[in-house]
Amino acid sequence: MAEPRASRSFFGATRTAVAFGLAAVGSLALYLAQSQAVVQWRSGVDYLAFVLRSFAQTPVLHPIPLDGPALPWAFGTMAVGLAACVAVGWFVSRGMRASRGAAPMGWVAGLAAAVVPPMLIASARWPDGQGSVTNGVLAIGHALLVPLAWWWARSQPFNRVVRTAPLPPRSSAPPPLADLPRGWATILLVVAVPLAVLVLVNGLSSIKGYDSFSDHIARPARWLATGRLVPGVAEEVVTHYPGNFELLVRWTLSLGTDRFAFLVAYGSSAASTWVVYRLAREVDQGRVAALVSALAAASLQVLAYQSVVVYSDSFTALCLLLATWLLLVWIREGAADRRLVFGFGLALGLAMGAKYSAGPPAVVLGLLWTWHACRDVTREGFEQPLVDVRWLAPQLAWLVAGVLPGMAFWYARNLVLQGNPFYPLSVAGLPGIPLGSLLAGAPGPKTLGEIVSYPWLETGHGPGFETGLGATVATIVVLAVLAGPLVANRRPRLRLLWLVWGLTFLAWVQSGVMVPRYGLYPILLAFVFVGALLSAYPSGLLRSVATIAITGTMLAVGFEMAGGTAYSALLYDPRPPVPAAIDSLPATQILNLAGEPAGYYAMGHDYRHRVLSPFRQFSPDDARAAKLPYLLLPPAREAEFRRALPLQFMGRYGSDNGPGSSLWHLP
Repeated sequence: MAEPRASRSFFGATRTAVAFGLAAVGSLALYLAQSQAVVQWRSGVDYLAFVLRSFAQTPVLHPIPLDGPALPWAFGTMAVGLAACVAVGWFVSRGMRASRGAAPMGWVAGLAAAVVPPMLIASARWPDGQGSVTNGVLAIGHALLVPLAWWWARSQPFNRVVRTAPLPPRSSAPPPLADLPRGWATILLVVAVPLAVLVLVNGLSSIKGYDSFSDHIARPARWLATGRLVPGVAEEVVTHYPGNFELLVRWTLSLGTDRFAFLVAYGSSAASTWVVYRLAREVDQGRVAALVSALAAASLQVLAYQSVVVYSDSFTALCLLLATWLLLVWIREGAADRRLVFGFGLALGLAMGAKYSAGPPAVVLGLLWTWHACRDVTREGFEQPLVDVRWLAPQLAWLVAGVLPGMAFWYARNLVLQGNPFYPLSVAGLPGIPLGSLLAGAPGPKTLGEIVSYPWLETGHGPGFETGLGATVATIVVLAVLAGPLVANRRPRLRLLWLVWGLTFLAWVQSGVMVPRYGLYPILLAFVFVGALLSAYPSGLLRSVATIAITGTMLAVGFEMAGGTAYSALLYDPRPPVPAAIDSLPATQILNLAGEPAGYYAMGHDYRHRVLSPFRQFSPDDARAAKLPYLLLPPAREAEFRRALPLQFMGRYGSDNGPGSSLWHLP
């Protein structure tokens, strides 16, 4: 297809550009008229406005509670650990400075330096570290990696393999994509910066999200209190999931407050948008076009909400995006640099060590890597076999060596203790729970029709942190990925990235879990094509509609964030939502049947209690068989348990702003 010519026409330079502009107008109109997210936003806008007015009339600011005696040691060890991880990343990046992969290698090395030492300690003192996973030991472990990174950067012991002669450039290669006007990105930045601040303040205002309490804070809190990466028990399935993300959360909890725990997800979201920018640059977009792609990604509704909860999805997406970046660089530089192969594997391992849902994208990326690694790039023509084993084997060895440090501990421990490396997910008949049962009741589209129409209708959308794409996806992102093959014509890197997106998106669809946060990686990857579309098909109409969609989504999400912050401030209650008697008990075990956040706060202010929050419904007989001395019950089940068990009342919590609970002793 011929390259479109520049034109002064507002509607576009070609019929295709005009068609894309009109399609964007129609998509935005359909979204505004039919989206369930828009309906819910409109129904709550008056209440949020009332909350904001109330807060403006009576501003209320609450200090973040900090554990004073623990602060100097916690801040000191955290500073050492953070400085060590940054130094490792910097040395690795400096050692790779002659390669386009310097930046992603530095990032991956820094992240690995943050999560690998505690897993090594737990492996050495199997199965959980035996009390050695403490701030001081971890700080030493991180610091020991700095001279290793310095030595590697100085000596380069693993020299890359390079082409004997570079391939000649293609004579039919298209001209580079024209960049976009700089003022347009300025408009988006003016809206994006306040949004980033509002999201940050909202995250600081309170802890949000059911899974934050049940899993992503509760587990590292237990690790912090015991100095162990405590393995789980059969009834509490979330304690068996990979924990790379939680290892980072553990550091924030050591400061004596849980209010900073969301910063790991917030930072991962911010870094992910930066990687979207670098991916766009890697496929030859101009600086402004790449910036527009990244700012469009920043408007993604589910990304904003994932930034204020303690969920691992944005961290997992970041690791997969870094792996994609390294894959593109490795291929661009000849598919021969073993350092990039190791870094690519390390990024995949970090993702798999954070969340099981990283598995399908990791497999796709691994297969694409294998396709390019099968043949010796230093040999041309047909004299070599289709699969050159002597070339592939050492590359594959470096890939495996990179994958294992970031994930092997979690999967090996599950295999040894539970007989299934993917426990609690049942795979190939191994012990566990079927995926459908684990995710029963999850929001999002279910049928093929709902999946296809989801960007415009957002069927199954509900308030919370699972769903929500926003007008940007419906208006411009869908068009950008559909136009991907046209824009990628004779552009191999863009074509490869589109293939990565398509295969990982299909893998997400095939998983049957169409909850947007579980597909955050392919969704973010799709935003790379926004800048390519807008550059390849100049159209004032298309750019105007895209600007309206991106800024409108940012403003709507920012309004919700501001309203949520004001709501949290006005209804702030310093009391934990559990009976006060819990903090007067010596370290004990509690069976929590009151759900979350009661289960997390039942650990006590210093996390001394071991709380079991079972995945399945517990009967009084199950509670008796569990043989735990204390029960935390919701009001609706008190009568049932009091009739069946000889319970002794210990205390009660009640609130107008949430469900109550009661604590009982079971002799």
